[in-house]
Amino acid sequence: MAPSLSLSDSSKVQVEELIKESVNSKRTPPFFFTAVSANGPLVSFNFGKDQNGNQISCDTVIRIHSMTKMVTSIAALQLVDRGLITLDTDVGEHLPGLAHPKVLQGFTEAGEPILVEAKNKVTLTLLLNHSSGLASEGDFPDLARYRKLKGLNHETEDDPKLYFDQPLVFEPGTRYTYSPSTDFVGKLIETLTGLSLEEYFQANIFKPLGMDSTSFLLTPNLASRLTLPIAWRDLSTSNIQPDIPSDAAFYTRYGAVPPASPPIQRGGGGLLSTTYDYTLLLTHLLRLSPNSPVPLPQGEKRLVSEDSWKKMFEGSFTDERAIEDLSIHKPGVHGPRSGDQQWSVGGLCLNLMDWEGRRKAGSGYWAGLSNILFFIDPVTGVAAMGGSQMFPVDDEIIEDVWAQAQKIVYAGLVENASN
Repeated sequence: MAPSLSLSDSSKVQVEELIKESVNSKRTPPFFFTAVSANGPLVSFNFGKDQNGNQISCDTVIRIHSMTKMVTSIAALQLVDRGLITLDTDVGEHLPGLAHPKVLQGFTEAGEPILVEAKNKVTLTLLLNHSSGLASEGDFPDLARYRKLKGLNHETEDDPKLYFDQPLVFEPGTRYTYSPSTDFVGKLIETLTGLSLEEYFQANIFKPLGMDSTSFLLTPNLASRLTLPIAWRDLSTSNIQPDIPSDAAFYTRYGAVPPASPPIQRGGGGLLSTTYDYTLLLTHLLRLSPNSPVPLPQGEKRLVSEDSWKKMFEGSFTDERAIEDLSIHKPGVHGPRSGDQQWSVGGLCLNLMDWEGRRKAGSGYWAGLSNILFFIDPVTGVAAMGGSQMFPVDDEIIEDVWAQAQKIVYAGLVENASN
């Protein structure tokens, strides 16, 4: 059993000073940071003013974008635990768009797409670890050309018939590319349960954990706290500006105020949440660790089985090419060196080796498009969520502040004597 943890008072002060400096110097927009152990919060400091001139807090509603993926993956693992599906199930049995998947292999001289039936089936595992063959058009010019030919763009991709009927760009299970495949997992959950993704998440994840401010739906309550517009960093000057440029079509779509009820509840992104809510989920996952120093509170039931929890922190790639593809993620930001990653079925990219002064091997992490990030380190017994609301993605200054905050936390951990 791991020891119970707390954070030294001096480390809490250092976290606060770091974040205040980054915001006051205008190096970053308003900044969120909360670190937790299985016992609860270690430190929570959120600094900066929203559009109304009020200080942000752990209850400020933010867009978490791809941090939605872990929630969707947990929901899928729940269905595995309940015997509704297996990780090896051919999802084409439930999703018509993947019943007979085809791989896009270019175009004829006449401009017609060359589509070849895939040899392998698309399984739930392959959707969860982004090796299904589904892809984003920005990484594959032929896919961009295909989508344009079929009239699928940022304005029309809210049409489920178009969105959930796309070709693959490689044979399932042979490569990795970060993709919209978790959106297909969300559709699968809806198909298997007969519930919308919102209904399923609320009943099986959010309400059991008391996550009252997390939803796909922009309710009046959430709208009243969605008061921090997504800022923009001009990469030519490094200055932060309040508005996203009109010619940044991809970002203007995701930076707009979300509709009250989106046409597609995307398993890969789209949730609204707060740092308070999301760290409730991180805390719960730490408590599910076999090494947790504390049991689940009375009345709190585990979200996933022991086996599914273990799978969340185990690599799921079996093809070396997929592991090689994953090494593109930035060393020094996501891990100590290139190649130090695997992907699990839990919506987590995994670190395979210890990171000095930071998280241990077997930790999982990911982030959202607007530079909001999280990690879970079940070995040490620590998790955190931090960052801001700003485009473009992968902001180096936000990542630097996030890294420094993590180092402060790890350096200041105090092991408490067991009762």
